[in-house]
Amino acid sequence: LLSLLHGAQVPLRQILPQQAGLFRTSLRLDGAFLDQADCSELVISKCSMIGTSFSAADFTRAVLQGINAERADFGHACLLDAKLSHFNGAGANFAAADLTRLQGEQVIWNRASLASANLTEAHLEDSRFLGADLSNAICRSATFHRCHFTNARLEEADFRDADLSYAILSELDLTGARFRSEERRV
Repeated sequence: LLSLLHGAQVPLRQILPQQAGLFRTSLRLDGAFLDQADCSELVISKCSMIGTSFSAADFTRAVLQGINAERADFGHACLLDAKLSHFNGAGANFAAADLTRLQGEQVIWNRASLASANLTEAHLEDSRFLGADLSNAICRSATFHRCHFTNARLEEADFRDADLSYAILSELDLTGARFRSEERRV
């Protein structure tokens, strides 16, 4: 059944009926079109979503663990209060996504687009943003403990009241980025 999802455009909940909201099986959703899918409160574990389109999908309070979502499209998706653990989003699109209060541990955002994403009050630990685009992202009161930002674009990003404790920040484009509450620009 799951091999039929390649390139399919179908609602996720209709294809994969859940039991107590948990998918434990190793799933392959590679290349599927699941735009505007209702994935809220789902717990998805050990799943491959390479190149899958979740544009404008709802992942509110979802838990995604052990996921490979390289080059997936989460543009304009809602991941409000979601939890990501061991999540590979390298080269993925999260542009204009709502990641408010997202909790993430060991998330790979390398070369991902988070342009204009809302990461207000997000809490990320041990995550990588190598070459990521966070231009115009809203990261107010977010926590980025031990996160690695190298060659990342932070143009016009709002990091006011953010906690970057032990973060690695190097070779960044900080044009117009805001880090202080008093609106001082870098």
